[in-house]
Amino acid sequence: MEKIPGKVFLVGAGPGDAGLITKKGYDCLKTCSCVVYDRLAGEELLELVLPDCQKIYVGKRAGKHEKSQEEINQILVDCAKKHERVVRLKGGDPFVFGRGGEEIEVLQKNGIEFEVIPGITSAVAVPECAGIPVTHRAVSRGFHVLTGHIGKTNPSTGEEPDSLEYLMFRQLAREKDTLVFLMGLGAVERITERLMKEGMPKDTPVAVISEGTTLYEKQVRGTLLDISQRVKMEGMRSPAVIVIGENAKKCYQSGKTTSLRVGIVGTKEFEWRMKQELLQEKIGSVCVCRMEVIWEKEQRNRLSEILQRTKEEQNLSAFSWVIFTSQNAVRLFFTLAEEKHIDHRSFAGLKFAVIGNATGEELRKHGFEADFIPEDASVKGFFKEVKDQIKEGDRLLVPRAKRGMERWEKELRALSCEYEMLPVYDVEGRPTSHFQRVPELTHLIFASASGVEAFFEEQKRRKQNLPKDICMICIGEMTAEKLKEYGRSPDGVSAVHEAGGIAAELKRQTISFTSIYS
Repeated sequence: MEKIPGKVFLVGAGPGDAGLITKKGYDCLKTCSCVVYDRLAGEELLELVLPDCQKIYVGKRAGKHEKSQEEINQILVDCAKKHERVVRLKGGDPFVFGRGGEEIEVLQKNGIEFEVIPGITSAVAVPECAGIPVTHRAVSRGFHVLTGHIGKTNPSTGEEPDSLEYLMFRQLAREKDTLVFLMGLGAVERITERLMKEGMPKDTPVAVISEGTTLYEKQVRGTLLDISQRVKMEGMRSPAVIVIGENAKKCYQSGKTTSLRVGIVGTKEFEWRMKQELLQEKIGSVCVCRMEVIWEKEQRNRLSEILQRTKEEQNLSAFSWVIFTSQNAVRLFFTLAEEKHIDHRSFAGLKFAVIGNATGEELRKHGFEADFIPEDASVKGFFKEVKDQIKEGDRLLVPRAKRGMERWEKELRALSCEYEMLPVYDVEGRPTSHFQRVPELTHLIFASASGVEAFFEEQKRRKQNLPKDICMICIGEMTAEKLKEYGRSPDGVSAVHEAGGIAAELKRQTISFTSIYS
């Protein structure tokens, strides 16, 4: 048999929280050229792959399969012929109801090299993160993991499921160990009825955890007798883990719990910083509408001309100050400077002003300290404080975002000095998979006016209604003004143009938090 050059890695994505993937699985995703993933693999994990990585969705859920297992098997074979490193990303662990064994058999048959990278199975991790131990020396010394896909009685013929299934439930009903059912949300009633019929006490504790370890996690506790009704009342979604036994009434969780769900509307970089701040403050976060930075071609060419002249003349003598309004502006300015092979000594004598400590930190990454950072990191505060720094005859270069320029034009004119403002980039919205669940959020954070605009335009396109009780927080006055244009007044405005300012605003509004990982 001719050996196929590609290698397939069966990677377990873990129980839902992207942070619970193994280090080896994380590294594998960052180097693969093709990823074949299912619906339980978090969107955050797909962002780890290389820009040109091929992504193939083969998700399955009850009643709807995007691809049959046979089709998935063939996709893996075809991908291994085209790509050197293929990741088959599977929720939980590849060998726990993940049909990983079947896929490996096909790979072996076709002479394809493979490697299994285990994942944390939801059978243990989801109850654990909900405070439920699947074993406890004083209560349950073992546990059983079972599929929730049990047989149904045929309503037209009255035919019963396989008798072996009844024997299995008869044995399980006598067990003192913990029972864990996966993929069984739609079968809660049948499972509990079967166990009671076979003799398990009706008051046996049961816990059902929906979308465990994610921002949308829900828990319902009860007994065999009432749990199915409780699940229906809560409107829980799959995937769900069902835990049955005395351990199901335990709850080993530290601190107070809250249903706080925070949505972020901003760039990828802002989202990352925001998550760090919110996790540090024990607040959950989720990106609702990612904003992508886009070059404005005409203004980019103008900035390119300025930097080319700088290269030829060995200095940026036409300007005395460069003012950066955001981290994006800093990154784009120096990216273009690197493309032009600008010697940093050409910037000697040039002063840099930035709005906000985060923008100053980004400037520091490129080897420069800001000459001026206002104490009040708002547009109004910046111009009030910078007046004492700018001298008569100074000329300012302001590379910035396309939107929100009117306020800057007015303030710059008031300085009575020469300036050139270049709207070198714009941002546009790209909704993530979380957008459809915006109505379930308790808070929305808007990082910019363009983010507000993109968010509400996407809502309008989807004909989605936004609940009136969602708390909305904005960075800066211009963002707040844009929100008002859409008929919503901000519940809080952070004058500090960085993630820490927003986290402080949230902390001011809320007394206690819990860790809800996205």
